[in-house]
Amino acid sequence: MNKKQKQLRQLLEKRGLKTGGNKADMVDRLLGREVTKKRKVAWKKSRGRALLKKLSLDKKSYVHGKTAEEVHKSHEWFEEFPLDKFKEYFTDMLASAAQHRAIVAEDNRLVNLEYTLIPRKSMTSR
Repeated sequence: MNKKQKQLRQLLEKRGLKTGGNKADMVDRLLGREVTKKRKVAWKKSRGRALLKKLSLDKKSYVHGKTAEEVHKSHEWFEEFPLDKFKEYFTDMLASAAQHRAIVAEDNRLVNLEYTLIPRKSMTSR
């Protein structure tokens, strides 16, 4: 059956499928042969990076007692990246998290020091 693109779009729409693409893609989609392509996501925008950042900032997280290889195997989002690259990301992220915790600790120390300089009455009068 030789259908035009407009007719193919209508058939796809009736089945609740995506209606974009060229004619070959639409025919494949109708026949159930569509191959979904995995899109490579950059590390900076990936879910794996966001998860690793969250885990590395949490002191109680399992990533602190594991090697990069063990963490890489622990979640499918990490496995999207090659192990050699992930080792670099892992090392950098742990170092960044340690630096972040040091900055936060210093900020907290300074805030507490400022609080000691502010005279406060033991009771307020209203």
